[in-house]
Amino acid sequence: MQTHGTTGPATVVRVIDHDGMSDGAERLVRALGLSGLCGLDFVIESGTGLEYLIEMNLRATPTCHLSLGTGRDLPAALCAWVLGKPLPQLPSAIANERIALFPGECQRDPRSTHLSTAHHDVPWVAMDLVRDGLDLPWEQRGYAARLRAWVKSRRATSEAPAPARAGPRAPDRVR
Repeated sequence: MQTHGTTGPATVVRVIDHDGMSDGAERLVRALGLSGLCGLDFVIESGTGLEYLIEMNLRATPTCHLSLGTGRDLPAALCAWVLGKPLPQLPSAIANERIALFPGECQRDPRSTHLSTAHHDVPWVAMDLVRDGLDLPWEQRGYAARLRAWVKSRRATSEAPAPARAGPRAPDRVR
């Protein structure tokens, strides 16, 4: 639903049931013999409704910790498998199908309406993590980042045209 820039990571996603994506994911996981957590990102072409796999991450992804209900609850499935127990039948812990990812959507637009209308996935139980997420992105922190920003600002200042003078101008003197 929303990305950080035109090709950046998702900052707002929508949970949907889509037979084509589910079938494609199951066939891919089976063919590759995957086990454990992985994330498959799809887009749906507007107009045709066709699904396209755009990315595969062989790691935990930003939404894998969310309890999205029976058959869509990776933490519950992992826990049941480790304990050798049957998969519990649990309702979704999230009432909204839209999820604003933290800290991505806050960094993209602190005034985003998604932050108040979507499920905002903020780890309130880990305030140090929340503070870190609201800090500058990692590439903008530290001495090297500050030096790059200072050099960039100096270049911008030296390349900027001279400001226009206000009021009447004294005639040029000829020597």
